Amino acid sequence: MTAAIIAGALGATSMQPASIPPFPHERTFSTYLEQKAGTPVQPTGITAAVYLDIAERIVREAAKWQDAAGRIIDPELGKVHAQTSPRYASSLAPLLKAGRCADLLESCVRCIDVSVRDLASGNGSAFDFWARDIVLAIQCVQDRVPAERTAEWKRLLASYDPQVRYSQVTSKCKPQDIHNFCIYAVAGEQMKRQFGAGDNLAFIDEHLAIQRDRFTPLGMYRDPNCPTTYDLTVRQCLGLLLSHGYDGAHRSFADEMTRRGALMQLFFQSTAGEVPFGGRSNQFHHVEGMFCWNAEYEASRCKALGNLRLAGVFKRAAHRAAAATLRWTLQTTPPTHIKNRFPRQTLHGCDPYGYVTGYILLASNLFASAALIADDTIEECAAPCDAGGYVLPILDDFHRIFASCGPLHVQVDTRGQAGFDATGLCRVHHRDRPTELGLSLGIVRSPHYRTAEPAFDRNVAIGPAWQGANGAWESLADAQPTTPHLEILREAPNEVAFRVHYRLEAREVTEQYVLTPDAVTVSAASRSGLLRLSVPLILTDGDAVSQVRQDGKAWEVSYRGNRFRAEALDADTALGRLNVRAPNRNGVYDIATFDRQADTVSVRLSFP
Repeated sequence: MTAAIIAGALGATSMQPASIPPFPHERTFSTYLEQKAGTPVQPTGITAAVYLDIAERIVREAAKWQDAAGRIIDPELGKVHAQTSPRYASSLAPLLKAGRCADLLESCVRCIDVSVRDLASGNGSAFDFWARDIVLAIQCVQDRVPAERTAEWKRLLASYDPQVRYSQVTSKCKPQDIHNFCIYAVAGEQMKRQFGAGDNLAFIDEHLAIQRDRFTPLGMYRDPNCPTTYDLTVRQCLGLLLSHGYDGAHRSFADEMTRRGALMQLFFQSTAGEVPFGGRSNQFHHVEGMFCWNAEYEASRCKALGNLRLAGVFKRAAHRAAAATLRWTLQTTPPTHIKNRFPRQTLHGCDPYGYVTGYILLASNLFASAALIADDTIEECAAPCDAGGYVLPILDDFHRIFASCGPLHVQVDTRGQAGFDATGLCRVHHRDRPTELGLSLGIVRSPHYRTAEPAFDRNVAIGPAWQGANGAWESLADAQPTTPHLEILREAPNEVAFRVHYRLEAREVTEQYVLTPDAVTVSAASRSGLLRLSVPLILTDGDAVSQVRQDGKAWEVSYRGNRFRAEALDADTALGRLNVRAPNRNGVYDIATFDRQADTVSVRLSFP
């Protein structure tokens, strides 16, 4: 599916369906983007060729894992893991179509062949994910194989009943138990339909109808507990559905949700180009791959509609997302599937299902398919991750606040999900610094992902703590507050400020954040005899080891040639360190403490 074909498919889909409530940010986003898109920016230098570079580096590593039958064997599991074989084929086939990896043609055909047969016969698992990847792979290589072979693949794809083969379907589940698996399945069925391998439009429409209530008016998809990754991946599947000719009952709805969700993702992308933290399956490179595909899709849509400036904004955002992965995908040997450099066999930061083959091949699949739809004639325009000057709250469902100013970006989780996220400020990014340096996500007790070192005994964010009645330390990071009250104090190019008021069981806590191009100032207020503000300091990403030193009223970290500084703003603040090793998905951290015998404490965070 090329950019030109997508543009043709989308050219007539610009009107909002009457049955859908208005997009709350329509005017605000339109005004912002119109004003900021002309801001001068340095070109990223990213093109579709770089997407293919990422995919090829991963594919050539994965080719070593293929067995004689054509399946991909996970190096840690020692066996096939779920949908990894189709992901290998759908990563390699676009490379072949682009004139790369000619030496791996037989490998690709072998993988397609065994994957089609396994799907048709039910030999494997997670079949909901398979069809979309298999069809994409076949479409890319069908002119390189005998017509009889393509016809046999088509016959096998049409031979099974989706209500029998897939897992999250109405024949097996109650509607409330059908989530993102289903969207993968319907995307695959539409791709089969366009390819001539059956026509299950009734199945597609039935299952999309169930999913409509999962979307918010912002166009964001609510998988259970609202993880960031599954909002992105569902919208990417909707884009596949539409770009492969879906013409069913929910076409207008799907089109509008992809449009709205894409606008939202522009504003929650960090200044470093990364996708937000939040919930399961996070900090893997495939989340930037999803973001990139979605943004390229929207760039083509906007160009088709004649909005070249907005097309350029999406193009820029796609490029920034891809660039954010390069130090792990192209500059680390072997490439990693997650944003750390712990030995692969530790699976540090990985969810129980987050094995290397499944997720590194999902990243290559997404970047390779993004190359298929990318239109390199679209010129970059400044995106929100470049221009900043805003606060974006998403307090319902996703309970997150995003803000950017100059090179700095913060993300606050106002109700962290147990086992995944802490409550409070858990991300401070600088455009030109390693994202784990200032913190990319919080630290949690009993993480629902693997860590190479023992988990810490409490949640930690950049935020306040106090002593309870028994003298033990309690913190906002460990709390589960109801929806807080947000005050946006200022949104300007050179200063962004906002205040968050939390009401806990036994106290009220207020945090204020002031962002300038030079620093983020964090202030906490609560009636407490002794108020502490905690700041995680990176010790290692599994490879590099930092140096931490005290410099007067500040803690300073030196890491990979960069510095991070946390400085007390009140003379009577006492500095300390817990001298612990507290892991999150990205690395291992110590905890700096700033204690003050007062109702307020303030710390200035910077990257000197």
